[in-house]
Parts: sequence; structure tokens; C-alpha cells
Amino acid sequence: MIFPIICIIVGILLSGYATTEYINDCQKVKWQPTEAIVTDMDSYGTSGYGSRHTRHSRTIYIITYNYEVNGIEYTNEIRSEVPSQVGTNINIKYNPKEPSKSTTIIAPDISLFIIILVFSIILIIG
Repeated sequence: MIFPIICIIVGILLSGYATTEYINDCQKVKWQPTEAIVTDMDSYGTSGYGSRHTRHSRTIYIITYNYEVNGIEYTNEIRSEVPSQVGTNINIKYNPKEPSKSTTIIAPDISLFIIILVFSIILIIG
């Protein structure tokens, strides 16, 4: 009796979270595009188990970048599975109302949103 209730609660919370994140990403599409320069890159490894209980690892890169808005320089960082060379330019968007906030998300990921939403519905109905 308790398990179905937990599934419903988790499904509702998960769908609410996914919707909120997708709406936030959609709002970032309206942000001002500019170029930033990669100033530093660090990395760390993660490990876990994949299908058939095989152990796998991956590298996460912490990419620091600088950009300028109205003569003021800002620094931000992202985490990525793809490395980026120091000194290269990357496309970002910054919040025109708060230029210190920026993102490398140029467009929201609708496929991830749909997958999470379908999983949430399965939890709620199932």
C-alpha cells in the first residue's frame, strides 16, 4: 500500500522538477549571445557500473571561461564530458539583467524533458 503512494509522490516531484528546469532553460534562450574565452580546464574521474555489471569510468571537465559585458569582465564555469582547450572561444548566453549569470545551453533539451516526463507518468500511473 505504501509503495504505490511513494511512486506517485516521486512521479509528481520528478515531473515538477523536470518542468521547472525545462522552463528555466527556455527562458535562457532569450538571453544575450556572446563569445567567451576558455581560461582554465580541470578534470576529475567518475566510476560506476554499466549494463551487465561492467565497471566503467568517465572524465568530467571543469571548464572556466571569461566574457565581457559593457566593459566588465565576468568568470563562470561549466562541467562537461568534452574537453576544451585553454584559449579557445565558446558560445555562451548571459542574462542581460544579471550579466554575471551565463550558460552554454543555447537551446533546451526537449528529448531529455520528454524522457523524464514519460518516466514520471509511468511512476504515477503504474
